[in-house]
Amino acid sequence: MWLLFAIAADVLSTFYSAKGNGLVNKLDQGIALILYLISFACAAIALKYMQAGIFMCCGRGLVLLQQLL
Repeated sequence: MWLLFAIAADVLSTFYSAKGNGLVNKLDQGIALILYLISFACAAIALKYMQAGIFMCCGRGLVLLQQLL
């Protein structure tokens, strides 16, 4: 569950970072920063409950799937 939250926050942060157009739109970059921090925190919590190898495989696999879609 935490891994899904981490991936969702990471995808949204990437979207807001691209929408921010560099540092032109500071609000969108601020939202992206907060989402990156949330993503990192969720990934850290998920790592507490999963082995590192499984965590990395699941995370990379879901990110790859997201990029393909």
